[in-house]
Amino acid sequence: MGRVRELVGDSHPASLARGYALNLILRSLDRLEVRGRDSAGLAAYVRFAATSALDAFLDRPCGGRAELESRTDPTLSHGAVIRPPSSSETLLFVFKVAEEVGKIGDNVAFLTSAIAEDRFFQSLLREPDVDIQCLAHTRWASNGVVSLPNCHPVDNTLLREGSPVPRTMGRFVACLNGDIDNYQELVRRYVESDGQELDRSITTAAKIAPVVVAHYYDQVGDLEESFRLAFDEFEESMAIGLMAAERNGDFLFAQKGSGQGLFFGLGNESVAVASEMYGVVELAPHYVKADGQRFAGGEVFRLRTEQRRVRFEVLGEGGFAAVPTARRREAEITTRDINRSDYRHFFAKEISESVDSVRSTLSGKFEVSESGQIRSLLGVDVLPVDLVAGLREGRVRQIGVVGQGTAAVAAQGVARLLDVALERSPHPVEVIASPATEFSAHRLRQDMSDTVLIAVSQSGTTTDTNRTVDLARQRGAWILAIVNRRNSDLVYKAHGVLYTSDGRDIEMSVASTKAFYAQNVAGQVLALGLADALGTLDDAEISRAVEDLRELPSIMERTLALGDEIAELAREYSLRRRYWAVVGSGAAKIAADEIRIKLSELCYKSIAVDYLEDKKHIDLSSEPLILVCSAGQRQALVSDAVKEVAIFKAHQAIPIVITEEGEESFDPYAAGVIRLPVYRGALGYLSTTLVGHLFGYHAAASMDSMADRLRSLRSEIVRRQSQNGAGEGTIPEFFPVLAGADIV
Repeated sequence: MGRVRELVGDSHPASLARGYALNLILRSLDRLEVRGRDSAGLAAYVRFAATSALDAFLDRPCGGRAELESRTDPTLSHGAVIRPPSSSETLLFVFKVAEEVGKIGDNVAFLTSAIAEDRFFQSLLREPDVDIQCLAHTRWASNGVVSLPNCHPVDNTLLREGSPVPRTMGRFVACLNGDIDNYQELVRRYVESDGQELDRSITTAAKIAPVVVAHYYDQVGDLEESFRLAFDEFEESMAIGLMAAERNGDFLFAQKGSGQGLFFGLGNESVAVASEMYGVVELAPHYVKADGQRFAGGEVFRLRTEQRRVRFEVLGEGGFAAVPTARRREAEITTRDINRSDYRHFFAKEISESVDSVRSTLSGKFEVSESGQIRSLLGVDVLPVDLVAGLREGRVRQIGVVGQGTAAVAAQGVARLLDVALERSPHPVEVIASPATEFSAHRLRQDMSDTVLIAVSQSGTTTDTNRTVDLARQRGAWILAIVNRRNSDLVYKAHGVLYTSDGRDIEMSVASTKAFYAQNVAGQVLALGLADALGTLDDAEISRAVEDLRELPSIMERTLALGDEIAELAREYSLRRRYWAVVGSGAAKIAADEIRIKLSELCYKSIAVDYLEDKKHIDLSSEPLILVCSAGQRQALVSDAVKEVAIFKAHQAIPIVITEEGEESFDPYAAGVIRLPVYRGALGYLSTTLVGHLFGYHAAASMDSMADRLRSLRSEIVRRQSQNGAGEGTIPEFFPVLAGADIV
């Protein structure tokens, strides 16, 4: 109860109940911050039972009216307090922080401190007959600069000739996950056409959401209908939450498309709402997941607080009705699953867990027969009978493997493995790896009944991947999924599903690691399963490949044991060059592509990736730090690689080479050499990738330590700006909400 008392500074049961609710919201926000942390905000309606009670409070000697007047801010920036004209017994408080650089937990710590130190807000929380209603959000900006005015939640305040229109202030408050693609069109239609304008410091598309709701509410006078009409107008994939000054304890939520999640955690007397399951798991053993594709216009939900209990309803043809019990699911994760344990960062924790993730992915996939032969155990839930028959009979002639980001790189690996496994098929099969967006833009045909599309995804909710799957399936393609999450959107779109790990391997770090290893291993399991079914590899070849797979976890463990050596190289060389590059050839190019992504994500750098031989023809004049992926190469190719590294050194670059134990040819030319255990399996590039992930992590840590003093100075400047009402704001990523009252 220590943090609860910190938030309210009082031990009265009613105050503690409000502090408990605030604490749950902040803890949820803290967990969601791993998915978006450049800004965070919490908006709270504080309601008195009557207007006279609020007026009496403001007239006290503490100077409440002066405080309200000085903190009224139409941008809804940090510290703003607004009295919405639509509900005169209500005050709206806003706490926000926006910082591009920082550590996980900093933002929530700032909000917690700001709430605890706000004497005006604290005095209200101690009043005996007030209710609070909160909407909170953390994000990683997708549009709109990172600033306080852009930070969610946002409200419907509009300006006319530079001054706020009083009737619009604080009436509706909303936050958004995703994008509203037709934002500019809606601004012209619902703001500028009436001679009004938005504050110029607000550039997030989320701002238009409460504005359009307010427009419809002025016309129809019904909040639910206004929300539905507004949501119908918003184009793209999104999840949205809204509360209104004149609707005590009620929330409206909606989701459309498949790119964003919306989870309703069901407690005994409350409902917690978040965009990821780990945002609600502390409160709720059961949950309902919104299905943005259940209807063409998405799904709309309502939470209504009646007599201290929450009614959870969904919009259907006959209006709002209780969400069917059949949609309830039991949470498959706990707070333990999303705990960093003793690790400094989730990234480090998940690298260490990658070995177990690979072992789980392999578990139960093969068996040894009485004669000693190894057989695939992939069933029709992974490889439908008709699909296998289509490949065997030559009716299926193309396999596309798609994903986005890291999953797109994993798709390259999966495609390479499939190409080898099916090389001797009597009916040639073209195997193509492509980002999902490129496949949907350039490779769709009207008739794709001759195609298998394999979609690779960690979450199963990636918008671009799922859209490509939808388009291909509509044209007759078979859909297979390599995915981590059971019950995710992609699972229901696929004809066959191969789960990585056990289908519930939580990955908290935005910079994905263990999913990449498991996806490639799953790709080899799938390739060998098809080869077994089609007879394109003989028993001995399949047995050798399976034995190689079983050896892989121990190879990864030995690679992880090189962590101190890799960390030392990262500390010594990562700060010596502004420009970096990663190079590799053959299968090592897959490792190079994935390492490039992680270095860029972790170190905030634009990094080149090339084939080894191309580097000397492109930008060697920049004298970069170059990670050379050369492990697993034939000796003739190693000799060529040594020549390239010698050229790198001659041009004043810093080459760091990843090779195999016993290989010393690079030593005269490389600034550092990392020697991996020898592994001849098809997935040898995963060990190289592991080195790159570790190098990126330790390089980022080195950069971070150099910035500690600057960060402290910047935080102090931002804090002082916030106290003076200065600053700006952004678009959302995730929002936790707690609906309920007096939860103790």
